[in-house]
Amino acid sequence: MKDLGALSYFLGLEISQDSSGYFLTQAKYTSDLLARARLSDCKTVTTPVDPQNRLTPLDDPLLSDATLYRQLVGSLVYLTVTRADIAYAVHIVSQFMTAPRSPHYAALVCILRYLKGTLFHGLHYSRLSSLQLQAFSDADWAGDPIDRRSTTGFCFFLDNSLISWRSKKQTLVARSSIEAEYRALADTTQELVWFRWLLSDMGVSHSAATNLYCDNQITFVSILLSALGSNLLLEGAEATVDVTTDKIQHLKAALDRLKQPFKQFVAEQSPDWILTDFVYHWMVDAAQECYVSPP
Repeated sequence: MKDLGALSYFLGLEISQDSSGYFLTQAKYTSDLLARARLSDCKTVTTPVDPQNRLTPLDDPLLSDATLYRQLVGSLVYLTVTRADIAYAVHIVSQFMTAPRSPHYAALVCILRYLKGTLFHGLHYSRLSSLQLQAFSDADWAGDPIDRRSTTGFCFFLDNSLISWRSKKQTLVARSSIEAEYRALADTTQELVWFRWLLSDMGVSHSAATNLYCDNQITFVSILLSALGSNLLLEGAEATVDVTTDKIQHLKAALDRLKQPFKQFVAEQSPDWILTDFVYHWMVDAAQECYVSPP
């Protein structure tokens, strides 16, 4: 057995280290990928995907030869090892491997042009980072224009170091944005439990709860109400769909009935928290913002 020194290159991964920590990139791999696609001198773009462009399997004629498309998409999948910023875009173009068409190839070229301008982006793992685990979850409700399924996205950090991420289409059609967010949170929680077990096996214990962040206020309200035994917001409540003022009043009335149980619930969770009235009114305001009557 021979000591080859500090790791610097392995299967397309470039690893550099200094006093601040480790940096992982795939710059050479990306450069070779651009050369294979004959885009080494292409103009750059600022985003890997156009959010207004919804691809479908029936757009325009089929590519005469899909070999290059499949090879490039396969290479991009491996590139997501260090490039979480293209995970969603690669998830989109990889859905058309069987029968790619011209708009699909154009979306692929957009990703490559983005990579041209971010050639040396990668992952940094700081020596000063703590081992505090935290997770972020989100969902794109009914984002697929064909089957209307939502996309789950989540990522995990150890302090400020990104260690895991995923962009994946949900298996069932969500009837509301709340349901889509719930499914994303469920998938994220499942992965979160596994990470806690893994870190525990590696000698990193987490006695406190792990923070799981979600950007949907009404989902947070639903979780609180579910904890109190109310299933009001899970029974057909739909955000961004026509909702009348009667439903808003019904929701406020339900929250009024749950005000005292809510105070008791908060007191049990955090006895020192004295802002229960403020949180209660914030819940009502958040619900009103999400349940807007049509003009």
